[in-house]
Amino acid sequence: MNEIEKILKLLEEGKINADEAYRLIEAAGKREERERIARDTEVHREFSLRDIVKDSIKSVLSTIPMTIKGSVSAMSINEVIPIEGLEELELDISAGDVELKTSREVNDIKIKGSGALQRSGSTIKLVGDLSVLLPPLKKLTIRMNAGDLDAQLEGEEVEVSVKMGDADIRLSADSGRAEVNMGDMDLILERNPRNLKAICEMGDLNLVLPPDFDGSIETYVKFGSLEVDDSIDYRSEENRIIVGEGENSELFVVCSMGDVEISKAK
Repeated sequence: MNEIEKILKLLEEGKINADEAYRLIEAAGKREERERIARDTEVHREFSLRDIVKDSIKSVLSTIPMTIKGSVSAMSINEVIPIEGLEELELDISAGDVELKTSREVNDIKIKGSGALQRSGSTIKLVGDLSVLLPPLKKLTIRMNAGDLDAQLEGEEVEVSVKMGDADIRLSADSGRAEVNMGDMDLILERNPRNLKAICEMGDLNLVLPPDFDGSIETYVKFGSLEVDDSIDYRSEENRIIVGEGENSELFVVCSMGDVEISKAK
């Protein structure tokens, strides 16, 4: 039984609460990440950089699903959380696979699945395999330590951060930030944001622009390739891609180790 499994076992047995479990899992995740980075530095002498990235991501992520499913499957959640008058919300997810959707047809937050949750003011802490439905807000912040995120999000300002795991995001926002530290990200923009940052530290990034996109995309790809689909009519100025007049949207795309693909929805 690994460290995260032990923590979730204590939570299931009622020996610790959700807040304590969250802090312990977060600390365990940071230790594991530091240890893996140190090991990867040694391996660098024998293998190519790309192999290190792919193998590291695969190794880390392969341990997550069974850990969560084996430890919190008995804790069923079916909660409705009133948020009347709340304009800003933070979802803090320590571990698990989460489906998240915003809908104008609901006024409260609805959470279903297996795991645990705790609310403190405008912050909701989650762990487990969960489905979350909530209304659009002025500002929504999602922080995830480990696991996969499948999200369809709408709001004035949306920020998403995933430390270890893959993120599949459909986004409709005025401004925002989407970041994955170790994993792949598919980011589909359903409308033109005023400004947006998309960051993928170790993994591949697939960015899909809306059909009527007009704006500039500033790109920084350190170790990897940048590919722009032929369907996009653009011009390049140094590290900037300009589509149309280039005035309505300002995007920043950063990828330290991985490939970036930019395409347009049909």
